[in-house]
Amino acid sequence: KILQVVQTVKQDVTSIAGVASGGSYSGITGLSATITPSSSSNKILISCNLVVAHSTVDYAANFRLYKAGSHLTGASGTASGSREAAWLNIRHTQSTGDRQTISNQYLDTAGGTSAITYQIYVKVEDQSSGKYLRINTSGADADQWYNGRTSSNITLMEVAA
Repeated sequence: KILQVVQTVKQDVTSIAGVASGGSYSGITGLSATITPSSSSNKILISCNLVVAHSTVDYAANFRLYKAGSHLTGASGTASGSREAAWLNIRHTQSTGDRQTISNQYLDTAGGTSAITYQIYVKVEDQSSGKYLRINTSGADADQWYNGRTSSNITLMEVAA
């Protein structure tokens, strides 16, 4: 049984610059949501849909799910060698600026009845200076009627235990 639903819709365009090797993840403004569980034993289903594009070919980004400011490691894959644990990943290998919609879900345990904030974090590959990831538009964000701007979202659902 679904007890409550909270959704944040990100309608604006955001550009995120790459970081040098070993750099840190940063929270994506507008892609966080807060829920207050009614029971600590209930579950929280986190879903996200992101529309992303890169400004250049052969460029990558890793996304992580954070809970209360910390990486929710159970939602990410395992890390090995230089590979990082990520919840979502995108890599453009074809044409520059093409948009992709990426999504994922994770079922978390509430663990308490205080407000919990979930947020999407990202780390963009620093392949060369001036390159970036864009959210809700194409890599170039050309001012043309056919270059429609979209929205992304994060949705939280409290599920009865």
